[in-house]
Amino acid sequence: MADSIKISLASKEDSSKIYSLQLLSFQKEAADFQDYRMPALKDSSEKFAKSFDRFTYLKAEAGGEIIGTIRAEVTKKICKIGRFAIHPDYQNQGIGTRLISVLEKHFNLVEKYELFTGILSRRNMHFYKKLGYIISHEEEIAQRKVLFLIKNNKN
Repeated sequence: MADSIKISLASKEDSSKIYSLQLLSFQKEAADFQDYRMPALKDSSEKFAKSFDRFTYLKAEAGGEIIGTIRAEVTKKICKIGRFAIHPDYQNQGIGTRLISVLEKHFNLVEKYELFTGILSRRNMHFYKKLGYIISHEEEIAQRKVLFLIKNNKN
């Protein structure tokens, strides 16, 4: 399945579809942990559309539908990755691995990559560790404990 997925840069014109995907994906995680305080669930569609002025977004498409997304920005030679979402019907098919791989290649001049996930998100932790990310530290964001993970760029 992952072979028929097209990954490309997203544009502001994609913002409403990506916003809907983000809400669907993060609501599922929020329901799993009974915690709806995630910042990704607090954005308005207008605020989300404006984030395209600051962040680079990638999208994964299948059959003309956006089924995956990830965003990043570079600060002090660190690629900060966030808002990673795969449609629940398409998870565990290699799409997330491909999105992160394309993102890392796109930002190949940074020293390292950084992302975070909820402290209870064991599935996410396993996935990121499998891709070479290691736990760097723990913080509290929006009254939620999160783990930051980093990966050094080998380029």
